[in-house]
Amino acid sequence: MSMFLISTTILAIIAAIIYAILRITRKNNGQDYEGESPYKKLFYIFLGILAVILVFFLIGVNVESGCYGFSLFGTLASIISPIIFLLMFLGFFIILILIGRFVYYDAKSRGMDPWLWLLVVIFVPNFIGLIIYLIVRSYNTNDTKPYNKRCSKCGSSVREDYNICPHCGENLKKKCEYCGQLVDENWNICPHCGNNLSK
Repeated sequence: MSMFLISTTILAIIAAIIYAILRITRKNNGQDYEGESPYKKLFYIFLGILAVILVFFLIGVNVESGCYGFSLFGTLASIISPIIFLLMFLGFFIILILIGRFVYYDAKSRGMDPWLWLLVVIFVPNFIGLIIYLIVRSYNTNDTKPYNKRCSKCGSSVREDYNICPHCGENLKKKCEYCGQLVDENWNICPHCGNNLSK
């Protein structure tokens, strides 16, 4: 009975985290995350705490086992087992770095805060953070277009189909004087009628 209660509580916490993250990303949708994120400092704080805990854990294991270093005359098993452990640890660490790199650049390209998602994916254990990111990522891509255009006045990321920058109010497209169609402000010739726009 208590296992059911624990698993239900864990699922409720995960659902609450997903809901909160969805709310945060909805409010921040359209922001430019090229600059400093408030989650960048939090990420480095957690990384430092994790490193300190890992060092104390390894020191504690060595002190308890009475092993203060490798013996030159130890058996082959006592030499190989730490190497295997180190290789497994490095493999896990490399996988974590690759996942973090993917999430950082993917979130940045989708207009989401990359440091927030890096924090969630790296520090929520058992790949639950990655699962949360993938759920939110798929939810956000259904109704949003990528912010792959920049405003010429303020430099903010804007969607390709925006006519006016939501940050500064700058016109992102102009009308062709001949046919009246909206065209990009950087174009020299109207693609609809062939009129010269650089006049």
